[in-house]
Amino acid sequence: MKPVCGISMTRYGLPTHAPNVRARQADSHTGQRPAITLGNWVGSRISTRLSETHAICRHPIGVTILFDGYLTTRDRGVTPAEAVLNRYLDSGIQCANELRGSYVVAIHDARTQEVHVINDRKGSRPVFYITGKDGFLATGPEVGELARYCAEEPRVAAGALCQFLLFGSYYDEATLFRDIRKLPPGSVLTADPVRFKIIRYWRANFSESASHAPESELAEECDTLLRQSVRRLMNVCATPFIFLSGGIDSRLLLGALVREGYRIPVATYGTEQGDDRSIAASLAERLGLELHQYRMGQAASVRDMIEVSLLSDARAEMIDSAEKVIFVDQLASRFASYFQGDKSFDAKPASSIDEALKRIGILTLSNSIRLNDWLRSELRNPLRSELSATVTSMVQQTGQTDLHAIKDVLYLEQRVGNRQNGYAAAWLRSLEQARPWFDEDLMDFFARIPSELRINKEILKQVDRQYQGSLQDIPYASRDSIPVAKQHVASIKSDQELRSFIQSELIEGMDSRIAAIISPEKIGAIFSAYANDRPLPPISTRLVDKFPGFSRLRRHKDTNDVHPVSMLFRLLQLHLYLKSSHLNSNANPTTKVIH
Repeated sequence: MKPVCGISMTRYGLPTHAPNVRARQADSHTGQRPAITLGNWVGSRISTRLSETHAICRHPIGVTILFDGYLTTRDRGVTPAEAVLNRYLDSGIQCANELRGSYVVAIHDARTQEVHVINDRKGSRPVFYITGKDGFLATGPEVGELARYCAEEPRVAAGALCQFLLFGSYYDEATLFRDIRKLPPGSVLTADPVRFKIIRYWRANFSESASHAPESELAEECDTLLRQSVRRLMNVCATPFIFLSGGIDSRLLLGALVREGYRIPVATYGTEQGDDRSIAASLAERLGLELHQYRMGQAASVRDMIEVSLLSDARAEMIDSAEKVIFVDQLASRFASYFQGDKSFDAKPASSIDEALKRIGILTLSNSIRLNDWLRSELRNPLRSELSATVTSMVQQTGQTDLHAIKDVLYLEQRVGNRQNGYAAAWLRSLEQARPWFDEDLMDFFARIPSELRINKEILKQVDRQYQGSLQDIPYASRDSIPVAKQHVASIKSDQELRSFIQSELIEGMDSRIAAIISPEKIGAIFSAYANDRPLPPISTRLVDKFPGFSRLRRHKDTNDVHPVSMLFRLLQLHLYLKSSHLNSNANPTTKVIH
């Protein structure tokens, strides 16, 4: 399996201590020597599709840059690594505020005996870190890579596992493993031989004075910025195609590409239960664009589920659309990058904090009495308190007071920064990403317009009315065709191979680290009910009574904000990831490794 492109850094700590030995053994195991070192205390390596001249730049005074990704604004004739070097020499680590694009950077400065690891505003390229005794520190683009540095079998974090089952990803900086954390978006991690620190150089701010310009003028500015974003990305992304869903975000993106003179191929996928694939095909036909379609069936094969579980790096739910891996492989054989219409703000209205959190998928155990029932009894109260405290802290850390501003910041940092970025990171193994709605100028624009123009995408609808022309008579997609809970239930009932697979893997062979948190017997009862088309087993009255506020749910014991079968499949994805050899052996990278 191809690795995720990125930069790895290891601070070995004191040479006579065990963490140094473990770190060097792990580096030897991967077969990837550090490309850059500072004395004998830190080394870095890079896996990238860039050429060495674009990825590495050295200055005689002792500053070395490692760069993966792309910059959308830099002087002509200057490589990305050179551009970062020039900015760093001019303004020091404050250069982080000046960079634009999708990237991760490592700066080795022999003058100060420091190394800086920087990611972009949206955290589009994964960076994780692990610490140990005696000064050991390692960073890298994959959780599985860093798990090799654990002295023993990587420990699963019970709270993070619950977050994944509820959210399809994790909250804040958590990963599946207790000892591995995620670098927040818009951050600089700075390490010297003794200590390290993390500073957020940028955070979304939706509380600035809103623009009072007429809506038509704001729509014109939005369209101008989108077209600018498209031009910037077309300058740095080779042989691209566009994923088209039939919704307004990708449709506006397609229109901007065409109006700028770029006629790139369209790719779309889905089942017959939705209309997004057919509408995307109609849009491509109307514009005379090359079309690549993939019709997804009722369920992915067992092989597909295993493959996406490994590809996911346990970061985000992928098992719900496991078949997509086939389509992406087909596209990657011809294209080098893709445009994606991910939106950079949340459009759903909310009248309370609880509703705002639910709108973007942030839930606690109060939102799922079924998951409470699955947990080992001794863990229920501690995990309930832990998740509630985590969500409360995330709300407070936004620094916002307006309800919609809080929601939009959490959408960017949690929904995008964790779930959407986690999903996109898997495809960085074979394709470069271009996400025009996350252009820095566009993000700043959406932050300063009135919140009522973000709600229900009113500003985008105005752009559509003013600039889309001939596409307006084709309706928006109204039914998502990615497999959902009802399709999972139908698959369990109809697919004998899938039933046998879940029975042997998740019911009889559940990973011991998951079984210490989730009761295999409770999962088995749920699975048996779905497989035999019976009602789900009841949740005990004592459990409902135990938690304040749950008594009102007695009449609706099976009401949950996340469908139990969705949680079951998410649990299966984590189990398949944990049992694989992926955490304990090195995959042969096919991307260029620069030593």
